[in-house]
Amino acid sequence: MTRVELRRAWLQKHPTPTRDNGDFHWHPEAIDRELRAAAADGVRGAARWVGLREGRAAWAVPFTELAPSDRRPYVGAMLTIASGAGRASLLDALDDDEGTRWDAAAAMTWSRAIDPERCLAAPVEARGWPRDAIAAMAAGLCGEAAHVPEAPWTPRAIASLASWLDEPTAPVGFAIGGARSVPTSPRDRLVAQVWLASARDREGARRVWRVIASLDGKDLAARCAAIERGAAACRDAGALAAWLAARGASISAELDPQAPWPWLARRWAVASPLARERARGPLVEALASRVIVDQLDGAALRTWRALRIEAVLPAALREQLVQAVRARVPGIVEAAGG
Repeated sequence: MTRVELRRAWLQKHPTPTRDNGDFHWHPEAIDRELRAAAADGVRGAARWVGLREGRAAWAVPFTELAPSDRRPYVGAMLTIASGAGRASLLDALDDDEGTRWDAAAAMTWSRAIDPERCLAAPVEARGWPRDAIAAMAAGLCGEAAHVPEAPWTPRAIASLASWLDEPTAPVGFAIGGARSVPTSPRDRLVAQVWLASARDREGARRVWRVIASLDGKDLAARCAAIERGAAACRDAGALAAWLAARGASISAELDPQAPWPWLARRWAVASPLARERARGPLVEALASRVIVDQLDGAALRTWRALRIEAVLPAALREQLVQAVRARVPGIVEAAGG
């Protein structure tokens, strides 16, 4: 267990020990100026706001009150700040309480014991959660523009998802709820898919995550984009032919673009030795990418079996591809019994 320290601050017009003239003010004032500004801006038009920096997580919730001076409605903010642990534990410690203004009975500081293991996999009920929403959370946690839909499970999902991603190198913040929508990237979509798969098979998802981390690529975004493109190339023979051609490895002038991808693998087997060699690397990359996505879809051996059986390749050439794919995704097919 790890202990998280929590404290709270309020932005309001109602009187507090800090100020009682009816103006907007923060109480207490001893809160980082940048954090106060970001939280006040973040809850504008949103249901919640999350702010992260090294060693700290913040959760802001708006509330509506009538100003005591003129009885006109105003929107304030209740800000909860967690510190003293890793990012996932900090987020897990934050309660999604309804926003209320400060009064003399409000708790200002407290602490909470958190089990870091609780965040290492998606909860079982996450299987029904929408991938697009999880992808938006991944974008926000990576410091990209994001607007996460509001749902009862949102706080827990953000906390767990944070355990899969590197700590931010700069402060990040994103809104929850509201009408805006921000497109997600291949990185966000694949991270969401891996995390959701962990609700079904935690160890299998972690195995896939290690493989993704080991692939060539400058950063996670580049690796995930390559996997998404490679997996899509195995949709059919036409898509796979286009993938190979884009990499200078055309292997068949006769093409049935609607045929399953193993048809093109058979064409690869009867191509010239030079053409086969040129196409082998891109072909392996596409097949390995599809194996990764198959694992996340709960069908780990779908592409693997197609390669070993449906492609009907000569034994020596089949083993070339099998061993090359196995080396690119170590542990995935073995764990599935392949």
